[in-house]
Amino acid sequence: MERDFEEHFKKKFPHECVGCQFLTRTKEEIELNLIQTKVWLTVEEAAKYAGLSRRNLDRYRIEGTSFTNKTLPFSKLGAVIRIKRTDIDKYFMMHRVESDLF
Repeated sequence: MERDFEEHFKKKFPHECVGCQFLTRTKEEIELNLIQTKVWLTVEEAAKYAGLSRRNLDRYRIEGTSFTNKTLPFSKLGAVIRIKRTDIDKYFMMHRVESDLF
């Protein structure tokens, strides 16, 4: 899998360099950049995008939170689950707590 990722990256960005030095980015940084361009995410990608564990993301998707009891929207086709990236952003904004400290 890692080899396929590297080949995909080399095909997509064959001349990524600054001056004569190639940029060095971690695999995680590259994956996160790719995730941020997608509309529909797998559960694993959604968890990575949100900075949550897969278990917590599943809990928000199925049970919601005690704060609002609203669940994270998702689509399911057979066994395939996808979560819209913008729905994750909206879900976080819906749970935002204003503070008077600032």
